[in-house]
Amino acid sequence: MNSVIEKPEALLEGHWLVLIEDDPLLQSILSGFVEELGGRVSTFETADDALVHMLSAGEKPSLIVTDHLVPGQIKGAELATMVGTRWPGMSVIVTTGHDLESIPQLLDGMLYLQKPWDLGEMKKAIIQMLKKAPISL
Repeated sequence: MNSVIEKPEALLEGHWLVLIEDDPLLQSILSGFVEELGGRVSTFETADDALVHMLSAGEKPSLIVTDHLVPGQIKGAELATMVGTRWPGMSVIVTTGHDLESIPQLLDGMLYLQKPWDLGEMKKAIIQMLKKAPISL
């Protein structure tokens, strides 16, 4: 029987993730996790800085993971809407410790992940979002 077993460390190989999290511990844990799975990650404390970087990077990320309540002028759900308008179909996970009813609705195909999340939940969410159809620019 021929079967291909995907190495866990290669799960995110070839993917660039943008992570926006102002909690240094969560940022470190999640960025390290992405790197362990073979992904490339750029980290930011504000959505403002992440947006400027994405617009000037010359490539678009495979996925954006952002906390909703980060410092700066742009909040996580607002960033999700902005990038969804710029790059329709963009994969975005917005995390929040607040009641989802008090946070703006995301565009179709985007996902809220309630805090506190564990790495298993985050891994499942990342895989779900990356399995979406490719986005054309």
